[in-house]
Amino acid sequence: MFHCFTVGNPFWKSAVRGPVVGLLLSSVVWACLGLGTTAKADLIVTAETTSAYSGTTHNPFEFTLRNSGPDDVLISAFTIGFSISNPALSLTDLTYDTSLASYIFQGNSMFGPSLFTPPLDTPVMFADLYAIPGGSITLLAGETVGLGVLWFDAPTDQQITQINFDSTLISFANDVDLYPDSQIQLVNGTLSIVPEPGTLSLLMAAAALVGCVKLRR
Repeated sequence: MFHCFTVGNPFWKSAVRGPVVGLLLSSVVWACLGLGTTAKADLIVTAETTSAYSGTTHNPFEFTLRNSGPDDVLISAFTIGFSISNPALSLTDLTYDTSLASYIFQGNSMFGPSLFTPPLDTPVMFADLYAIPGGSITLLAGETVGLGVLWFDAPTDQQITQINFDSTLISFANDVDLYPDSQIQLVNGTLSIVPEPGTLSLLMAAAALVGCVKLRR
């Protein structure tokens, strides 16, 4: 069984990609004419916890989507909104170059490879649609796909940053009915900035030296 669902979020009306949204949403509706069968599936959107060395550039932070079942679902479009607790984090791009799982619209992305045009400001909103009018992907029960990669430059100091989803800006599409928010689970992630190995070794050596000096006294 399949479940078809649509974007009912006002974000689609004002997104950066707005000029083509009307046409694409029309194709979404056409894609599901005659597919009125309703099935239950729980979608889990996750900001994958990761870490990066301080002062490094072009670091990835990935977003994934998992269908925890029990039924398969058809997906033609999505929007994601999230905020970042650390304004000092330098956001450089948001693309479909996922590595933890294959991109949801691999080979058929309407907006990719870049899903948002820099400069990126928090809160961040990004979206994509299946490029073939009337088409969609089938997300099997138990399957995980990538939704995008946020690229960032890490600050020089060590910090922990929280990535928090905006529940009002999460939507998936493929019919004229909203996919129930109660069936979309959001898992926020943590981004940790840690010292580079060389820096950490120096810190440990310095601490050991201080300890030796104290012992001699």
